[in-house]
Amino acid sequence: MPTRALRRGRDIIMATGLLPASILPALLEIALKSRLNVQALFDRAGIDPDVVGRADRFITYEQLDTLLSTAFRQASDPFFGISVGRDNHYNALDGLGNLMATSNTLGEALEQLLRYKDLLVPYLHFELCARDEGSVLACSSSDELEFTQMRLHNEVVLATIVSIARSLLGGDMGLRRVRMRPPEPADLFVYRDFFGVPLEFDCPRNEVVMEPDKFAAALPT
Repeated sequence: MPTRALRRGRDIIMATGLLPASILPALLEIALKSRLNVQALFDRAGIDPDVVGRADRFITYEQLDTLLSTAFRQASDPFFGISVGRDNHYNALDGLGNLMATSNTLGEALEQLLRYKDLLVPYLHFELCARDEGSVLACSSSDELEFTQMRLHNEVVLATIVSIARSLLGGDMGLRRVRMRPPEPADLFVYRDFFGVPLEFDCPRNEVVMEPDKFAAALPT
């Protein structure tokens, strides 16, 4: 997808306050991985299955909130968020992922994500910052949506960020620490196995902390 098309899609979202139905296939995959009744989920959210994947059809934030909050409540796997996020790759972001992959450095790729994130997750807010502890990508969300406050969603976001960064760099992303909004769970094995770094819970926002110079790391050609 050319940059012009990305800009046009972003501008439509900002102007209408609606979400393109093209984001639904990714949400559909989440439901399928949890073995949920997809038709029942769509019916509850009032979404016509025929619009799935279409960039010229739109859904409301309320429909998205109903769809995802219901799916997360029904998920039986306590580590479902990590399971979904760990399987992600920059290719899953379609045109935006390809644009990120053609960047010179990880920092430039993440700047493209911030520039066009409204095409995928307009309800999330990202920030890149350099601190003494390292290069930080922080993520927060609006409290107006129920699903963004749920543990599974926060886990999906963090695991996806780490998976995409690893796929862009072809492996090690220099991860040093992960901070999560949800409280600490009783079982940490899956978290430690995937992230492999110190974890902090009950934090104001989600953050991944990388080595200080990691934003300048060159992407493989």
